[in-house]
Parts: sequence; structure tokens; C-alpha cells
Amino acid sequence: MNLVLNFDQSQSSLPSGFVSDVDYVDSYFDSLFIANITVTIDVGYGEIDGQSLGSNDLGESEQIDVTSVSYSAVRNALIAQGAPGSSTLPSSAPTGNPGTLYMASAEQKALGLLANNSSLDGYVGFDGAANVFSYAINSAPPSNEYYFVGVLEHEITEVMGRTSYLDYSHAYSAMDLFRYSAANTRQFSTGAPSYFSVNGGATDLNNWNNFQTGNSGDLGDWAPSAGNDAFDDNSNSGVINSLSSADFTLMNAIGWTTSSNTPTPTPTPTIGNPILVFATDDGTVPVWQVSGYQITAAAYTTFGGATVGVPGPGWGIVDATGDFTGDGESDILWQTTGGQVAIWEMKGTQITDAGYTTLGGAVVGVPAPGWTILGAANFTGDGESDILWQTANGSPAIWEMNGTQVTAASYTMIGSTVIGAPGADWHIIGAGDFTGNGDDDLLWRTNGGALAIWEMNGFQITDAAYITEGSQQVGAPGPDWHLITTADFYGNGIDDLLWETNAGQVAIWQMNGTQIVSAGYVSSGSTIDNAPAGWKLDGAQDVNGDGKADLLWQTPSGQVAVWEMNGTQVVGAGYLAVGNVQGTTPADWTIAQHNYNFI
Repeated sequence: MNLVLNFDQSQSSLPSGFVSDVDYVDSYFDSLFIANITVTIDVGYGEIDGQSLGSNDLGESEQIDVTSVSYSAVRNALIAQGAPGSSTLPSSAPTGNPGTLYMASAEQKALGLLANNSSLDGYVGFDGAANVFSYAINSAPPSNEYYFVGVLEHEITEVMGRTSYLDYSHAYSAMDLFRYSAANTRQFSTGAPSYFSVNGGATDLNNWNNFQTGNSGDLGDWAPSAGNDAFDDNSNSGVINSLSSADFTLMNAIGWTTSSNTPTPTPTPTIGNPILVFATDDGTVPVWQVSGYQITAAAYTTFGGATVGVPGPGWGIVDATGDFTGDGESDILWQTTGGQVAIWEMKGTQITDAGYTTLGGAVVGVPAPGWTILGAANFTGDGESDILWQTANGSPAIWEMNGTQVTAASYTMIGSTVIGAPGADWHIIGAGDFTGNGDDDLLWRTNGGALAIWEMNGFQITDAAYITEGSQQVGAPGPDWHLITTADFYGNGIDDLLWETNAGQVAIWQMNGTQIVSAGYVSSGSTIDNAPAGWKLDGAQDVNGDGKADLLWQTPSGQVAVWEMNGTQVVGAGYLAVGNVQGTTPADWTIAQHNYNFI
């Protein structure tokens, strides 16, 4: 696509970062959407098409040249593109008195219903008040500012056709054809329920805003339950509102073919200040902030200036890698022997908030005897970690989270059917984003060593298959091979598998979905690097900020070592230190950085 964004004001008069963000989204969308057409939009700061924005609106959009179009022509064009959901469109205009199908010029050009031209297709405008937006790209904004890139993506895609016309009399858009109230029941009103589906309503990919259970905003936006999504009706401050896999599927469904089947969403941030959280015998919770090999801060966790350790007997850290607020900072997930679940929201070594997990205002803990928290993972692509559970019979369940709030909870499902563990000998050993779509997936292993991945979208299993290399199914290399963690060692937004053997061999499998792209031992040049005697491999984290995970080790004498990685290659190694002084931990300090319940 050739996206032409014209500024209403002189670029020199616009805030620092405004122009570069517009240019960033322009270039990103040009590469993402492959239609050989030109879409022209005027961009306003503090106005839209010379008019003031509505009160409290971060951004607004306006389509032009909206005309009625033939349903059959739209249907045929979507089928010809192989658009998701096109096979579910009825041969004649749907019943339910939706009225007339309308479409703006940009989407008509994408579907070949209008000859390509460079005429103006619409307007977007953004709030011009000071300090409303953060213009940092792929970085969580301050708590009182909004992520401008996400608002840009929101408004531009509305000009491209991501709009509902159901609040107009007897009118609907192409997008409204994928709005459902139940399986096989399209929703052509402003009521509830209303959700996006491309398989006849069997699978709810995301909930649309409506005037009953949502708010008075756009019907074409996601409801608040979508979390921090660029297409959400309301943006939250202090977080990245990113594009999700559901967003890409939606744009594909209305006629915007993308450059790959699983385009990469706007990345959620790498943890801005990598931290190592230690569990100790005396109940204190030490934290080291690190940058490269340097310990930039070291302190016991504090709250309101007072040192705070383990809340009480029986409390244990389950995971210290999750980000439950989407602010780019690691948080700490706790569980007690009595069944309570709590989260410390962190900023570096400081506890900014702490509380038990709640649902609808009520505290909720372990749902039933035998349930175990496996750890934190992001199954919804909203930048906020969720809690993964396994029941006594091995079935997985997910709590979708926003801070300490449980926003939704369910067993894993296909459509409306609950899907549990494939068999009694199947065990979840990890979770990671193996497709690069922003949603974490589940990794299974059987007692016999077979490996399989469930690709996930929230609670929904979107695909499931054994791990393969080429056309050959591949299992665990041997019974003495153990998965240490999943992490992105190649900087491509896709998580890989880190293995270690009882003999100290370390290997990485580069993944793409269920396919092994490459596999090799960790090496320096051509020399294989085994674990030094007595060293414990404690996980992986990007400590040098290059977007690629590095290996974390604890030595018998208490040092913490880092191997900087580029794929399977060790490109640097050193001990963590303050200045030139190595940081040494007492014997009872154990890195609680990754989730030991997976191992």
C-alpha cells in the first residue's frame, strides 16, 4: 500500500516526536498491507479537517466518499482474496433487515471496487493539549500519558474501513458482516452480545463495543474487555496500546491482505529495567537491577519506604517475569500454601502496589484442591501477563489479568467446547509466543518425550500439532533433556526452546510455530560450551538491550554470570558486578526469575 499522510500544519510547528511517529506508522502500514493502491489521509494536530475534536477524544477519524456498494461484489472480492470469514458469507445479502451496505473509498480501492487514485480518502486528528501523548515508539509511556502510535493506528484503520454503520438507520459495513451475537447469528443492531468471528460465530476472537454492555463510543471498536489494544474504544494511559492478532485478522477479513499469514504486531516492550529477584531462606526479597554486566541497583523490596519481605509463612514466589500492568516492568506473582494468590506490582526494586487477586471486587484464590499455578504468560497479546493454571486432572485454565484484577477466567477451549489435557501422560512444560503474533502458546510433553504446541488466542486453541522439523515429528532428544525456559534468542519476536541435559549440554531450538527452524548446541565459534562444573542455568533474559535473550547462571561460589547470546552463539560472557566488584550472593539466595513449576 502507498499510504500518503499529509500534515495540516507545518511540520516544524508540531511537537517533537509527532512527525516521526506518523512517519513510523506510514512506513509500517506500507509494508504490512500489500494492496497496490494509494490511500491519502490528512493529519491534524489539535483539529480534524479544521474542526475541534470532541471533549476527551484522543483522536478522531472521518471517512469521505462513503457510498452504497453491491453486497455480491463485496462478497466475491473477499472470497477472491481468501479473506478470513469470506466462506461464511451467504450467497445473498444477509437477513435481519440490516439495510444497505456502505463503504468508503479506501476500502473500495482495496477490494478493486473503485479504480486506484490519489484523491483524499479521509481525515484524522489528534488532541493538541500539552503532555497528553508519549511519542516514544514501542516503549510504555509515563502513567499520565497515552501511547500515540496506538492512537494513530486506531484512527487510520478506521479510514481504511474498520468502521460500523449499525448506528445509522438501515445501514451496515463490510465489517458488520462479522459481528455475531451467537453461533450462526449475526448481530445487526447496537445491542449485546456482539463479538468478532470468522467461523460463523463459533469462535469469539474479541468483543465489540455496544450500547448495552460497552459504552456510547464507536461500535466498530473493541469493548473494554479487549485490554490494552490499539482498536479498543478507550485507551489507558501509561501502557502500550498495541496491535493484536485479532486486529490483523479483522483487517484481513475486511479486505486488507497482509504481507504474511501471521504479521508481527507492534511489539510490546522488553522489560525496561531487567531485574533479578532472589528467594532467600530468611524471607527477604532482594532485587538486582541489571544493564549488561552491571548491577545498577540492588536493594531489598520496599513499599512506601519500608523494607517488605515474604508476606507470611507458606508464601512463595511463583514467577518474577510477568508484567501484569503492561508498564514494561517485571512484577512478582505469589501463592500461599493456604491457596491465596497475590501480585506485587513493581518498578525496579520498589513495590508500587500489592494485593490479592480479585474478580468483580471479591478476592479469589486457588479455584479447587489440586490446582497449580504454572506461571505468568500473555495469552491475549495486550501486553499484560495472565495466570496459567493446571487442574488436578492436568487440564489447563487461564485467568486473564489486568493488574490484580481477574478480567476473565476459563478452561482452554475450541469454540465452546472445553479441551483438557490430551492424556494422563501429557504435561505442560512451558509457554511462549511461538508464532510471533503477540499471544503466548502452550508447550506440552508426554512421558514418552513427544512434544506438541497449542497455539492460543486467549482461552481459544487456534491450532494444535506436534513439533516437527521439515516433515519429521521431533520429540525431546532424550529423557535426560530438560526444558529450562522459552525465550527469543534471535530477536525476531518468536520464542525459542532452551534445553539442558543432566550432563550439562545446553542447546537451543529456533522455532516458528510448531516447526524447528534450526537447532544447535550453545557454542563460542565452533566450540561447544557446556555448563561449567557446579553452575546452575537459571533462565534467560535480555540484559544488554539488543532484543535477544541472554543466559543467566549461578555459580557454586555465589556469583551470577551472563552469557550474551546471538542465537546459539555466545558473543560475550561476564559476571554481574558493581563497577569492577563482582556481585556475590549468600548461599541461600536463589534466582526466582523464571517459573520453576514448568521445569
